[in-house]
Amino acid sequence: LRSTDAVGVDGVVLAADTTDPFARRVVRGSRGAVFAVPICIQHDAARAIDAAKKAGLRVVATSARSESPYTSVDFCKPTMIVVGNEHVGITDAVRERADSVVAIPMRGRINSLNIAVAASIVMYEAIRQRHA
Repeated sequence: LRSTDAVGVDGVVLAADTTDPFARRVVRGSRGAVFAVPICIQHDAARAIDAAKKAGLRVVATSARSESPYTSVDFCKPTMIVVGNEHVGITDAVRERADSVVAIPMRGRINSLNIAVAASIVMYEAIRQRHA
């Protein structure tokens, strides 16, 4: 959540099975970012994506299985960035609804990053494009 505040996102949608963002340990680890960024907990990711699209947002999901690099997407328009669960990634419903599914190229032996790092990389690419 610190990264979302650092890049200035308008809000964060968390899945229902996520750790409570207001749990004491999370608040401490976020250095208070949970109070700086609006947070919505949604039980159905597909519904959240449908609502975002209805509001005019482009939806970009990340997946280690995608062939498209995250730098190939135009982030200059309002965008919802979706990162999946660290163990299983994005669901088929998310993949089907996303306007783009992108990957962060991995050069080492490990094939994925943790959610916070992956989200940060993609968010900073969006900021880079918007301020270029």
